[in-house]
Amino acid sequence: MRALQEKYNQQPKKGIQANKTLEEYLKSKETVADAIKQADQRLTEKENQRREQERQAQAAAEAARRMEMELRRQEEINREIQRRQEEEQRQMLERMEAEKRRLLEEQERERTRKLEEEARKIQEEHNRAMAEQLQRLQELQHQCHRHRSHDCTIS
Repeated sequence: MRALQEKYNQQPKKGIQANKTLEEYLKSKETVADAIKQADQRLTEKENQRREQERQAQAAAEAARRMEMELRRQEEINREIQRRQEEEQRQMLERMEAEKRRLLEEQERERTRKLEEEARKIQEEHNRAMAEQLQRLQELQHQCHRHRSHDCTIS
């Protein structure tokens, strides 16, 4: 603007009102320059706002993507925990069934042992009773022979 003013002042035959006209011209140009400057500032502000909104939108999209990834990771962890729990439950049931079978087999062995013991006692008692009866019979036979009686009958 200064260069334009110097060039104007160097021109001959401007007349009396030349300085006033120059000042009015410069003033009008100053107003236009101010308007352009303000418009440029508003456009710059709008561009900055647009860039900030774009940055915020990208940040929100990135946060949403990270959140989605975390959600998927948590779902995978939950599925793995559930699978492990189901496997542990299955193994526990197998162990319980095996322990139940072992206890039943042990009970059966104990019952069989007791029955065999009872049968042995009964057999011993029977053998003892038979031995006693045999001994009485032999005693009776011996008495019969001692008396040598013919009318001695053992039944």
